[in-house]
Amino acid sequence: MKNILVLSVLLTRVVFAGDNSAFQGNFECIGKELNKAGEFKMSMAIQKTGETVAVHTRSLTDDYKGIGVGIYTPSNNTLTVGFGNPDNAKETGICIFTEKAPKTLEGVWTYIGEQKIEKITCKK
Repeated sequence: MKNILVLSVLLTRVVFAGDNSAFQGNFECIGKELNKAGEFKMSMAIQKTGETVAVHTRSLTDDYKGIGVGIYTPSNNTLTVGFGNPDNAKETGICIFTEKAPKTLEGVWTYIGEQKIEKITCKK
């Protein structure tokens, strides 16, 4: 199963302004697999670490674990997360989350080199 980890390059300057708790905490996520049928499930912990956030993921269906970094953009209320699996460089990409409802983040994600995106929903 492929899951999300973090590694991002952004071309604009952004700041983690204030204390946006919507993008912090522990989440349970369900996402659509990229380029194959099926869904994945994972837990995700997001913790503020200065101007960035640390992201830790763990599969709920296999032994996958990952880490990453995210940057919050206050102007459009999004969290951009770069990800990468230290054990599999092909599982490196980006995810962009928005708050769709209280305690619910929705995002789109892809791997580097892909031309397709998929969706993920995370709830506290």
